Amino acid sequence: MANSNYAWTDNPTVSGVSQCDTDVLNDCLMHLKYNHRTSGGGFSLFDTKITDHVLSGDEALGWVIQGGVVTMTYPDAVNVIKEEYSNGVECTDGDVTYMLSPTGRRIADISQYEAVDRLYETKGHAPYYVYDAVNQQFYLPKTKLLQQFTTNTDLVNTVNEAGLPNITGTFGGTRDVAVAPTGAFYRNGWTPAPGAGSDTYAIAFDASRSNSLYGKSDTVQPPSVNMLIYYKVGEVVVNSDLALIDAQEMIEDALQEVDTKINDGLSSLANASDALRQTQVTNCILEAPNNIKIDINENGYLVLKSGSTLIIPAGLDDEGNKKFEHKTLESDVVFTNTDAITGNLKDFMPIVWYSNDASTAHSIGGVCVSQMFAGETAPTNAQDMYWYDTANNLIKFSGDTGASWEFAMASFPICQVDVIFESASVKYFNYPKAIFSHCGFIGSAYWLDKEVKYLAPNGKSETGTLNNIEGVTQDVQIHIITDEESNNTASKCMAWVSSNSISWWGNASIKTSYTKPSVTGYTRYFDSNENYWKKADLSTTFTNTNLCPFATFNINTQNQILSMQPYEIMQVAIGNNSVFWPDYTAGITISAFPYTAEYDGWLTASVIGDQGTGQNGYLQINGNTVVHSYGLDYTTSQWVIPVSRGDVITAHQVGSVTIFPCKGGR
Repeated sequence: MANSNYAWTDNPTVSGVSQCDTDVLNDCLMHLKYNHRTSGGGFSLFDTKITDHVLSGDEALGWVIQGGVVTMTYPDAVNVIKEEYSNGVECTDGDVTYMLSPTGRRIADISQYEAVDRLYETKGHAPYYVYDAVNQQFYLPKTKLLQQFTTNTDLVNTVNEAGLPNITGTFGGTRDVAVAPTGAFYRNGWTPAPGAGSDTYAIAFDASRSNSLYGKSDTVQPPSVNMLIYYKVGEVVVNSDLALIDAQEMIEDALQEVDTKINDGLSSLANASDALRQTQVTNCILEAPNNIKIDINENGYLVLKSGSTLIIPAGLDDEGNKKFEHKTLESDVVFTNTDAITGNLKDFMPIVWYSNDASTAHSIGGVCVSQMFAGETAPTNAQDMYWYDTANNLIKFSGDTGASWEFAMASFPICQVDVIFESASVKYFNYPKAIFSHCGFIGSAYWLDKEVKYLAPNGKSETGTLNNIEGVTQDVQIHIITDEESNNTASKCMAWVSSNSISWWGNASIKTSYTKPSVTGYTRYFDSNENYWKKADLSTTFTNTNLCPFATFNINTQNQILSMQPYEIMQVAIGNNSVFWPDYTAGITISAFPYTAEYDGWLTASVIGDQGTGQNGYLQINGNTVVHSYGLDYTTSQWVIPVSRGDVITAHQVGSVTIFPCKGGR
C-alpha cells in the first residue's frame, strides 16, 4: 500500500496522537473493528455484515483496523465528532435534523436517534452519525443498501434509486408522407399498394436504439449507496490512485508484515541469546579468528590449507612500534622437508618463510620447541635455532649456534606437532597437539591476535545475573616472559587479556572456588560466587580484577614456553559460525571404552586422571584403518584433535578423559 503510517498488530491497545484523517470515518466501506480483551465481541472492518455498535469510553482502549493500528484513541474520535457537530450547519432531511459538518459529515444529536432508526428501517440507509454528548459516545452511520464503490468524495453517501432507463420512440403513417421513426422504432421494410402514397412501412422495435444500455447485459440498478473503497490512514491523499486499497496489494502487505514479524522474532531470539550470554556466561573467549586450517594428507604430510591466515612480524614503523602483517594463503602449503629426520621428532614448530616484501610464501621450515627463542638478546643455546628478535620485531634463523643470523619475512609458528619416524622412507606427521589459530607462542614470547572477543567477569547485578566487561583486541598483542616474572623457575602460567593488552601470571595458584583460598604468596582464583578473578600478591588481601584468561603455558627455567592450552577452547569454537557444539556444557568421559565420533569436526580432550603414567597416556583414533595416537601429558592435558564421523576414539593408560565434540570448523 502507498501509505506506511500503519502497522499490522494483534495488540488491541492503541494510543498516541491521531494520524487518522477523520473526514472519511463515515466513508469507510466496512466498519471499524473494535476488539477489547474483555468485550468478547466487536465488529470487523472486513466483515460483510453491516451492524451497529456503540463504542463507549469505559470499554474503549483504542481502535484498530483488522490487525492494523490506526493511531487514534477513542476519546480523540469523540472529540472530533464533537467539534464537527459544533461547527456544522443545521439541515433537515425528512424527519431527521442534523448538523452538516465542514467536512461533509451528517451528525445528528442523540435526540434524533429514533428518527434515524426509523429512516434506516424504512429506507435501508441512514448516513448519520448520532452524537451522545452526555455519555461521550457516538453511533456510526449504517446502511443495508448495496455499496457502490467510488473514489469521488462528492458522491459519498448519495443514494442511487432503483430503476431502469426509459424507452421512447415514434413512428407514423404511410410511405412518402410519414416522418421517419425515432427512438426504439425503425423501418425494416414496406408493403406496396395501388396508388401513390399508399405504401405502408413495417415498423420494428429495438430498445438499444433508445439507450445503449439495453442489449449489452442483463444488469439493472439496484438501490445502493456510494462508498469510498478505502479507509484512509495517515498521510493518504483522497482520490490518489496510490491510496486505493487493492485487495492483492493488501494481501501482499499482510504477507510482508508476517515476514517482518518472523524476522523480528528471529532477531528477538538472537537478542535473547545475546542477553543470555551477557547474563549467564562469563570468563571466556566468545569469538576468535579461525586463522589456521590444518590437515594431514594421504602421504602423512602436514598440509596448511588455503585460506589460512598467517601472522608475520614485519619490523617496526617510523615511530618504533611493532608492525604485523596478516597474509592469507591462496593455495595449500605442504610440509615435506622430513629428509633429515632420523627419529621421532617431538614438539615440532613449523613456520612459513615469505619473500622480503612479505608478498609470496616461498619456503617452509621449523625446529623443535626447545630450539625456539625470543627476546632482545640473540641466543647461543643450540645448533639450529629460530629467534624472535623482539627489539626489531623479526624472526631470524641460525644454523651455526648463533654465530650468524639470517632473516626474511617469516610467520609465527602455526602449530605444535610430533613427527613419527618408522623408517628412513616412512615418516609422517601426527595431528597437531596445539593449533595457533588466534594465539600461540615462540620461545619466551606469546601472542594474542586481533579481533578476539572476550568476557571479563565483573561481579553480579542485584538480581544475581552476571556482569561482564566485553572486549575485543584491536591489534596483535605480544608479551615476553622475563626473568623477573618467572624467577627462572619451571612453572605453569596463565595469560590474560584486558583492555586490549595481555599480561602474564606465573608461579601462582589458579583455582575456581566459592571460598577464598589460603594465601601463600602470589595467588589468583576465580570466585564464581561473586563472579570476579581475585588476586593477592604478598599480602593477605584479595582484590578484584577485570581480566579474562585466554591460555595456560608451561615454561622451563630459561623462560621458554614448552606447550600451550587455549583457555575455554570450546567457547572459541562456538564463536566460529561454521562450528556447532551439540552440548558444550558437559563433556563425554571415556576410558578404555571407545567413543565413536558423530560428526566431522574436532574434539577437545582433557585428562581427568592417570594410572600413574601421566606422561605416557594416549588417545587412539581408528578411522579408515589408519591408527593415530596422541600423547596426553598429564601436566599439559588439553588437546584439540580433528576427527571424521565414524572414527573410534579410545583412551589408554589414563584414568579417564573428558572430550568435547564439535561439528564443522575443519
